[in-house]
Amino acid sequence: MAAGQEQLTSPSIEGYRIVRLIGSGGMGLVYEAVHEGDGFQHRVALKLIRHGMDSDRALRRFRQERQILARLQHPNIATLLDGGITGDGRPYLVIEYVDGTPLLSYCDSRRLGLRERIDLLLQIASAVGTAHQNLIVHRDLKPANVLVTPAGETKLLDFGIATLLRDSGDSGPATDVGARAYTPEYASPELIRGDPVTVAADVYALGVTACELLAGARPFGRGELSVTAFEQTVLNGEPPRPSSLVNETAARNRRESLTSLQRALRGELDNIMLMALRKDVDRRYPSVEALADDLRRHLGGQPVTAQPDRLAYRARKFVARNRAVVGLSALVAALLIGGIAVATDQARRAEAAAGAAERERSRAEAVSSFLVEMFAAPDSGPSGRPVTVV
Repeated sequence: MAAGQEQLTSPSIEGYRIVRLIGSGGMGLVYEAVHEGDGFQHRVALKLIRHGMDSDRALRRFRQERQILARLQHPNIATLLDGGITGDGRPYLVIEYVDGTPLLSYCDSRRLGLRERIDLLLQIASAVGTAHQNLIVHRDLKPANVLVTPAGETKLLDFGIATLLRDSGDSGPATDVGARAYTPEYASPELIRGDPVTVAADVYALGVTACELLAGARPFGRGELSVTAFEQTVLNGEPPRPSSLVNETAARNRRESLTSLQRALRGELDNIMLMALRKDVDRRYPSVEALADDLRRHLGGQPVTAQPDRLAYRARKFVARNRAVVGLSALVAALLIGGIAVATDQARRAEAAAGAAERERSRAEAVSSFLVEMFAAPDSGPSGRPVTVV
């Protein structure tokens, strides 16, 4: 059913007047609505499941989103206001209406500089950190899920595929929201592999968002790649330094020249973003707070904890990923080295033999010359006596 048709046939909800459709996803629709009461009106966002999409999994996910939003109170997270069931049996959520602009459009239209963009990143990190403190992993952090108000305040949206981690006092499993639910361009390697979800997935996604916000491009540009091919690139490739991704448009949108933007990103900001993007979870920032702290240190001119990967580490990781190729290459190299050593030894022996032969030849020529000279000498010596061979 088309979005417009959904809008026209959307059920009336007591106390709320639907104004217009403002967003749609795979399973849900979001409307601007007005909460009408006795002498007051309040603009809100109303989210409900599409017709025909109310499967058991979708309903579980929707109930979990309501549970998650109810636990979160933060100025940079859209607040849950109400919830219920429509007349045709579909659950709905009523969320704070955010009159804002998507993050990237907000920054580029105002040509915000790096410092202003980092300030917005710090707001997002604060919101995500609060979610993590409440054992919630967003799982779908990306610029499209962040709106910025005219006052410059960010609002994190869409906890529809968030994971509620098992509480330390709860022996039951976390609610299943579908292990493969994510946006590929912002998904961490472990999320793509289907590993257990941890806060590290949000750290990685925030690193991708930072790269796009500061350098103007994601570390792995998908282009025409299929989802499968792109995921293999994320799993096996190494992200380039963000400073190498910038172009003239990105520089202009940040009030910089291309050279000055590259220079500003090179070094600490490159290292901070690359640390957030590391494939090994144990070598990534342990939390979004640690990432935010490094950003604040950079702004304050203090040393940051992020350091570039060393060559030895990259070499170990390359060997681990390409054991067969490296093993074959090592065998070929060993054979080449062995062959070179044998050839060198034989050449040395041949050279020594040639030197000995040359010395014998010179000795023989000397003896022969002596004998010829001797027999060609006069028959008698100075005393007149005959000179014999002896």
